[in-house]
Amino acid sequence: GVKHMWKVVILPFVLMNIGLFGLMFLMPVVVLRMDDLVKVLFRLFPYAVLTEMFVGTSRIANRLVPLAEEDDYRPEDKVFAVLPLDCLFGYWGRIILMGLTDKVAIMVANLGMIL
Repeated sequence: GVKHMWKVVILPFVLMNIGLFGLMFLMPVVVLRMDDLVKVLFRLFPYAVLTEMFVGTSRIANRLVPLAEEDDYRPEDKVFAVLPLDCLFGYWGRIILMGLTDKVAIMVANLGMIL
């Protein structure tokens, strides 16, 4: 049976919808009203923490599926529960940095993303 469906299917789906709903209201404020350097600093620090909160919660929930249930949930299947959240936040993270025009902000963003 599927005993841990909420960890592998329901929780990631709920987190993705909460993240999408939150980003829908957060992104216009960040992209349209902030200066370039503030956008970069937002993307490098608070946005990275926000991303890890969502992706990490889903990843930890998937790891808490007992090994006895490995017949129902193979390790390679668990990646696909986290992938939509990773893609959602990765996409919007790129959107934040897409419209940068200040050369200093661009350099800080490039160096910050490397580290």
